Amino acid sequence: MKNLILRHVSFVAMSLLVSTTLTPIHGKHGHSQAPKTIIENPNNLPTRSLYLEPIATQTQKENIIPQTRSVKPWTLLVYIAANNNLHTFALQNMRQMVRVGSNSNINIVVQFDGIGDSKIKRYLIEGGQTKLLDSLEADTDTISGTPDSLYQFIKWGYQNFPAKKVAIDLWNHGSGIKDPSIWGKFLMSHRDDLFALNAEKNLLELNRRMEANNGESDDEATFNLETRTLFADLTLALMKKRGIAFNDANEVYIDNQQLRSVLDNVCRYVLVGKRIDVVLMDACHMGMVELASKMRPYANFMVGSSEVEPGSGYDYELLLTPFTTEDLTAKAFAVHAVRAYEKTYKTTHADYTQAAVELGTFAPIEHTFAALAKTMHEALSQVESKKMFELIRTVRFSSKYTTEFYDPDYIDAGHFLISLICKTRELLATHEGISLETRTAFERIIELSEEGYRALTTSIIAETHGANLPMSHGLGLFFPKRNTHSSYLKTTFDKATGWSLFLARFLNRLKYGRITDEEEQSPV
Repeated sequence: MKNLILRHVSFVAMSLLVSTTLTPIHGKHGHSQAPKTIIENPNNLPTRSLYLEPIATQTQKENIIPQTRSVKPWTLLVYIAANNNLHTFALQNMRQMVRVGSNSNINIVVQFDGIGDSKIKRYLIEGGQTKLLDSLEADTDTISGTPDSLYQFIKWGYQNFPAKKVAIDLWNHGSGIKDPSIWGKFLMSHRDDLFALNAEKNLLELNRRMEANNGESDDEATFNLETRTLFADLTLALMKKRGIAFNDANEVYIDNQQLRSVLDNVCRYVLVGKRIDVVLMDACHMGMVELASKMRPYANFMVGSSEVEPGSGYDYELLLTPFTTEDLTAKAFAVHAVRAYEKTYKTTHADYTQAAVELGTFAPIEHTFAALAKTMHEALSQVESKKMFELIRTVRFSSKYTTEFYDPDYIDAGHFLISLICKTRELLATHEGISLETRTAFERIIELSEEGYRALTTSIIAETHGANLPMSHGLGLFFPKRNTHSSYLKTTFDKATGWSLFLARFLNRLKYGRITDEEEQSPV
């Protein structure tokens, strides 16, 4: 079995871009082969590791920041929080950056906090070297995983390397819209259990939790809430051993609210009223409608994955090569980031996603989800609410109608909307005697779902996904099966849409079982 480390968990948006090199993969058909790497594992299990050739680095701090600063088209600020088990991938990514380097079109500036390092280092990637510009003592003000550290790096980087356009690359683990919890943290040290080689497809794929439903009928698989999924079993088994913080040495991370404050301050005081051109998130589960909603006031484009990412993330050489010959627009850079990611994983992985979102067109998505949440919430309290409840439950709990990501609380927003349209139309066509009130609610759901889908496909300007995720559209959506995470109530998306109010009513109904329409009309 072939395993691979993933970027899953914590710090709300540490990202950048990396390459995935694999050992030769000989599947049933034997027609695909990937680049070589070193394989070593204490238990003789084929886990991914890297052969790290030395990076040419100037170890003495240099005063190479120009006094007369030329304004280039781009500055890329890469915030690498590698004081954790992604350390080797950080080195790999920096080596990829070195192969391209800063040029007349772009400054590549990195802050690096590596595992066991006593210094926080800032580099300019240029001329085949990582040139050390600044070295900070690691303390509570400078260590990675704090909002002040992120803000101070962006401020320092932009002031010393001003540019017409700026991209911020948040590189690390990611837990999506939920702020870290113990079940999320444990994955930081056990991600290599998640990817395995499918010999028939000759692709690496995630061990899917719904496999536990094999052998059940469609109805049983859809509605069996007691099914112990692979995800749950793995979580329960590994949590007993230990949990890992996102900055392993200092046990700190940046939560979603802190990230929002950092971006707000960057736009106010560093860019002085301008927006960040592109925010790249090289981390798991960060491509979500909720995070796009959070980023909308502060950035023009957001790029991220709605599924888990392999530990190597983006291939920076692929990502940055176009800048050697041209000055990309912000939109072109965001689209290219998606295509570079696709090129990295298309022939080796069956479970991957990546999407670029134009945040300036995102507001209609919030408006539509607000109306949809209100309609479904109200319909769940009507006389014939059982029909609405069964409709939503059928869509949410069927893998046919909903694409569920490795974190089972996250689903694909586009697939969910399409299924609502189709299943609601089917219900109206096959059920007679529905009251006018209920029929009106169902017709409204179709209308809003269609509006939401059009808005979603307008905002998503580039998207890619693996063969195992054919209905993925690019952005995840929080829709748990049991409980609403407490941190969700703080999100800008929930405040704008009231999505958690709908979730609370649906999940409460789900928790206490099926209620007939007649029982609902009985006095309490």
